[in-house]
Amino acid sequence: MTAFTPEGQDLRALLSRLIATVPELSRELAERLSGLAVAYERPPGVHPLTGRRAPNLRLPDGELFTLLHPGRHVLLDLTTTPHEGWPAAALIRPDGHVAWAGDDPSKASRS
Repeated sequence: MTAFTPEGQDLRALLSRLIATVPELSRELAERLSGLAVAYERPPGVHPLTGRRAPNLRLPDGELFTLLHPGRHVLLDLTTTPHEGWPAAALIRPDGHVAWAGDDPSKASRS
């Protein structure tokens, strides 16, 4: 693909067209190349969000990613501001991955 041959140029052109016209492919490539698709293994019995990258949730105090800028864990208490598909509480690591998720914020522990 990096060769300056007619075949390499054709392959680059095809890939460029696919990236421009197939949003799912563009997103998949972006997530893989940036590391956003990384998901860590989780022990049995923990919440399915554990080990996954959190989306940039809009919260009363601002957006999640903005709250992560200081490089510290963020404990989300979503009991009064629920988000669809999210438990009542989640501990988000500084890299944006969910360290812990559950229905009781007092049980959060750093991972």
